[in-house]
Amino acid sequence: MLRARLPRVLRDAAFLAILVALGSAGTADTARRASAPAWVTAWTASPQTISPGFSSQTLRLVVSPHGAGSQVRVRLTNRYAPSPVTFAEVHIGKRERGAALVPGTNRLLTFGGMRSVTVPAGGDIMSDPVGLEVAPFEDLAVSIRFDGPAVLAPVHLAAEQTSYVTSPGSAARGGEALGDAYTQSITSWYYLDGIDVRGGDTTGAVGIIGDSITDTGASTLNANRRWPDDLQRRLLAAPNLGGLSVLNAGVIGNQVSRDSTMSGPAAFKRVGTDLLDLSGIRAVIVLEGINDIAGYTPPRATADEVIDGYRKLVDAVHARGLEVMAVTLTPTAPRGAFPSHTDAQAVAFRNQVSDWIRTSNEFDAVFDADAALRDPSGADRLDPAYDSGDGLHPNDAGLQAIANSIGLDVLRALQPPTSGGLASRTSNLRSVSGLK
Repeated sequence: MLRARLPRVLRDAAFLAILVALGSAGTADTARRASAPAWVTAWTASPQTISPGFSSQTLRLVVSPHGAGSQVRVRLTNRYAPSPVTFAEVHIGKRERGAALVPGTNRLLTFGGMRSVTVPAGGDIMSDPVGLEVAPFEDLAVSIRFDGPAVLAPVHLAAEQTSYVTSPGSAARGGEALGDAYTQSITSWYYLDGIDVRGGDTTGAVGIIGDSITDTGASTLNANRRWPDDLQRRLLAAPNLGGLSVLNAGVIGNQVSRDSTMSGPAAFKRVGTDLLDLSGIRAVIVLEGINDIAGYTPPRATADEVIDGYRKLVDAVHARGLEVMAVTLTPTAPRGAFPSHTDAQAVAFRNQVSDWIRTSNEFDAVFDADAALRDPSGADRLDPAYDSGDGLHPNDAGLQAIANSIGLDVLRALQPPTSGGLASRTSNLRSVSGLK
């Protein structure tokens, strides 16, 4: 369901064409800047809280970016932490298997030309660019070494991806390709907030904000079967859509309208730092609200409170001149492992919110995952074929069904008319003291 108006990206393109025709931006210097490769975020994970940190250890974090490029840069965060953190050394390379790297691919990252960097409490930092050929779904490994204690670490809890860490007191040099020193495995991402690419086919990004259904669902470990991954594969296989990277800003337990100690700020608050400030963002898709309705932060939210949170999120995205699209809330199964998410009151509120999404005309596009996952018998519940067994989280097949509900023609309109034809929206990071 698409609103009957010209998408912002097309209006921007038309306006840019008029300016060029009038000669308003006709200098050779401006033309060179407009055609220069722009940075686009190819992978992100939203930090949500802090956890016990590390002591003289090295992390080797495995990720699978959705974009392609010949240069990369890495964004690290110390968000939510109460004290500064010092990264003694950071590398990025291609993962071969386990914690081992493809020989010859590991690159030292610098920060303002410096090998080591201290990031203050609450700060973020972007590395200098480095040459590395990156392809969609090609595993990368970011190795972060601490030569002392890092007491409390920002964390994205549910990675659904195995990463590695050395034992306390035995920090490995991140430049080592062998994985023998990484004796412990983890399934969370720490400090790593994003990877940008430049110089490849990726020209823009679509960000998805959501809760556990977007974060991981009940997807298979180490298989990249989250629904944003499935959507990315659809884009890569479709004509004129492979240039968009799909960014997953899902957080387990997150809510549209309320903050949570474990799951971070409400979606309308975090959409700025978690998506809108990233490089090359062209639109935001939201699939969230069931945790508000379930009373994840007591008392149970009303449908009106969730709708108010949606409106604030829409306003935040539109204020940046971007499209915001919504996915209806997915159905649940009664008597599941999450009774407050699946009881009669939750179902009534869920349907009220989904009906508002469909009919309010406040979104630039609407996609109906409720219809895609609903029991074909007509019952108001999750199709058993898509139920992971807990009545709430879709399995791999259900996550694919969500991805299949996204209309590709709507996303195709987000592509620039020519590569480099629209100016990329780049990162707006918080400053780090002492760095130029």
